[in-house]
Amino acid sequence: MRWDERHFATGEPLRTFRHAVCGAELDPDSRCPTCGQVDVPPGDVEAHPGPGIPAEPRQDPVGVALRQRPHRLLQPLL
Repeated sequence: MRWDERHFATGEPLRTFRHAVCGAELDPDSRCPTCGQVDVPPGDVEAHPGPGIPAEPRQDPVGVALRQRPHRLLQPLL
């Protein structure tokens, strides 16, 4: 269970994390099931809006930017 699922449980994740190289969703241990890479480095991970975003999501600049488009971890949002 991830932090967001524990504290903002809606039944679905707020974000999904994908391997930027192949587009596969990573498992909870940051492994790529498609290309077999173990411990995908943060710079190769993209965060995507997940199905658990609340009906009334945050409207601050960071919350809005996180929902607008996928982004690589460790890259500035704004």
